[in-house]
Amino acid sequence: MATTVHEFRGRSAGRQRSAAASLFCDAPIRHLDHIRPHRAGGPTSLANGRGVCARGNYVREMPGWKVEVIDKGLGQRPHTVRTTTPTGHTYVSEAGPAP
Repeated sequence: MATTVHEFRGRSAGRQRSAAASLFCDAPIRHLDHIRPHRAGGPTSLANGRGVCARGNYVREMPGWKVEVIDKGLGQRPHTVRTTTPTGHTYVSEAGPAP
């Protein structure tokens, strides 16, 4: 597990795509996001992190949005996250292959 932001960034660089890891956005990754927010006790780790565009990171902080890990991506399956919008629509995103 990563213990610092710098270690997290280094380790996640090979696991994340160059574009935001969501089905509804192909903007470049600009933020490393804690899926379970740090303020809520979420760890800074590969399993709790994802690369997102700036807009995606700010929007998910608005009321009614929920982001959760479906698969930690520590085995053979990719890191997988489910995003639920305030209207109840859900989007499942998988991290791309390592370069």
